Amino acid sequence: MGNYRELYEKQIEELVRACHLMGRKGLTSSVGGNLSMRVSDEHILITPTNMQKELLQPEDICVVDYSGNIVYAKEGIEQTSETPFHTMIMRNREDIISVAHAHCTVLSAFAISTSHLLERPYFPESLMEIGPIITVPYTEPSSDKLANMIERYIFKSNGFLLQNHGALALSPKTPVDVVERLYMMESVAQSIYMAINLGETKSLSREDVMEIEALQTSKGLRTDIEPISTTVLFE
Repeated sequence: MGNYRELYEKQIEELVRACHLMGRKGLTSSVGGNLSMRVSDEHILITPTNMQKELLQPEDICVVDYSGNIVYAKEGIEQTSETPFHTMIMRNREDIISVAHAHCTVLSAFAISTSHLLERPYFPESLMEIGPIITVPYTEPSSDKLANMIERYIFKSNGFLLQNHGALALSPKTPVDVVERLYMMESVAQSIYMAINLGETKSLSREDVMEIEALQTSKGLRTDIEPISTTVLFE
């Protein structure tokens, strides 16, 4: 990786560690999913296409600019085909450091359903760290059209369902943190799915959410998204 390997050595190691964590947690299958990390005002580290995340090595990581142009890739390797929405997020959300996309089992089940339960306020922790899990209408994967569609929702949350596709998580911290947020989203989806089978679900009230907003601010967890009380789906 030449000079880029030396320049971004620590960040590359962090991104590879996050890829391995994604694989160990079972958040993606086969060669699916992709991660990226902002490393400077010029460069973004991003995972390659067609490679299992748990097998990635530092030399496999690609470097792109904010337009998605390749700056570095090892011979025979190309950056993920989902680069357009990664770079779009980095351009529009200056608070975001890391992005993860995967085809998690339970989140993907909700992504092919017509349910909007994941947009309801159920758990204080996920609301403070992620926000409601917003559904983005289906658009062709690996395209500028998908990036443009996600852009319409990018300030509503840090967690999204891509309809008939998968899940997307954003973090103002490290790649490991964004994988943990994705895991939290999958856990929320699994809990809601199990609750549905137990009977009626109970979501938080508007007053509860306003209190959570205040707590979110006091804990320093606010990012550049709209207030959660304006984006959650109340019953």
